[in-house]
Amino acid sequence: MLRIVLRDLMDGEDVLFGVAMGKQCFVRLLASAPEPETPTPVFLDFEQVASATVSFLREGPLAYRKHLREVTSSNLYPVFANLSEAVADSLTDFLTSSRDALFVCDVGADESIVNPRLLGQLEPMQRLTFDAVWGLEGVTATELNERDRTVQVTAWNNRLAALTQKGLLIETKEGRRKTYRTLFAKEAV
Repeated sequence: MLRIVLRDLMDGEDVLFGVAMGKQCFVRLLASAPEPETPTPVFLDFEQVASATVSFLREGPLAYRKHLREVTSSNLYPVFANLSEAVADSLTDFLTSSRDALFVCDVGADESIVNPRLLGQLEPMQRLTFDAVWGLEGVTATELNERDRTVQVTAWNNRLAALTQKGLLIETKEGRRKTYRTLFAKEAV
């Protein structure tokens, strides 16, 4: 399991705030995780972090997620873990206002993943697409079109790409064929 404990990363601080600290976190996150060969969740663990401001989250962990998904097309998929109520509130406010969502969960001492779920808000068509992929081992846009002919293949492709960019779906390529699946099983979200 690839797990980065934010409190350790930020020199033991349990209150994470401000743009400057967020940017420092971003740089440290970039140096913390090697690039895997296959799609791999990276758990950004907020254990023992009492609070984190929106500016810290935006410039640090959320900027890291955006960098991995949009800049480098990394095989790392950030999951926010062990959020205190204050951190979850700050994160929810930002995600809802920006119509974004990400995976969160709790990670136990034995590295068990508990209660993985989406936090935030997806646009209605993205949520419909996410729900259509949920619980499937892998699906293509063409296969989704065969299940629901009211949505064109191009629209499915666009929605699947948007969800992949958010890190909510994993895209696997075999030649020209792209298959999509969720990071966690349907029963878990």
